[in-house]
Amino acid sequence: MLLSEWENKQIEGNQTVVIVSKHKTGDKEPAALVMDVGMADWMQRYYALRVRIISTEASQFFITNTGNQVVKLYEDVNRIYGLTTSSKGKLSARTFQIMIETKARSHGPEIGKAVAIRYYRLPSKSEAVRRQNKINLIDQTEFFETIVMREFDGIFGAEPYVNMTPQLINKKLLDSDELASHPGAAVTDSFVNKIKTLYDAGVMDRRVEILFELAKEEYDRSNISSYAITTVAKDNKVHYFLGHEKERTIKAVKKQRIALWRWRNETIGVY
Repeated sequence: MLLSEWENKQIEGNQTVVIVSKHKTGDKEPAALVMDVGMADWMQRYYALRVRIISTEASQFFITNTGNQVVKLYEDVNRIYGLTTSSKGKLSARTFQIMIETKARSHGPEIGKAVAIRYYRLPSKSEAVRRQNKINLIDQTEFFETIVMREFDGIFGAEPYVNMTPQLINKKLLDSDELASHPGAAVTDSFVNKIKTLYDAGVMDRRVEILFELAKEEYDRSNISSYAITTVAKDNKVHYFLGHEKERTIKAVKKQRIALWRWRNETIGVY
């Protein structure tokens, strides 16, 4: 659908009709998209944002965040929600097309019977329910993840000595009230990895301080090294401190140790 086609939309009672010249039904005649008030309102809200983008020459109504035409929407959905080949909710091009076109079947008689039978109708009610469940899974997962990020500190805390493994994160999410309130959601590997990265980044500075305190009496400017810091972490059973941004963490510990040596040397003359 083009911007110009939306701008030339027609209002019939409480319905909005958009005539689309190019579509994938195999019919050379223009297709009529019939929208209720709610859908038309969402489209108009998007249009208000879309027309403000002047850095693209794309004439399409829907574009990507880089200003290009949306080509494979189902792949964007899979990528956003971390759906892989093994994910039960992964969408294929054919499945996504049929689900969208089947939804369009309820818009009214503007869609011809022959076209509907060939492109829009699903083979059975059970198949329609199964495919709709995929969409529900994505929606519920999005809501669930949004709430988890909002309640991040309450769910996971920020304790540097806690080894927040993927297994522990997965358990916390499965036991959370947030998942209980969204029973159709899924805990994806990509979201678990995102949580782990955020948690480790949040406690990194405190872990650097702990490693510094553990290393400062045994090592000085002459012998502090990556190996030394790694050994200190292992000896004190906090090796997981180095599981996130290892080189950066070690560099920060070294920096603090050298800064302490300089302070002692310049202030009180102690090496």
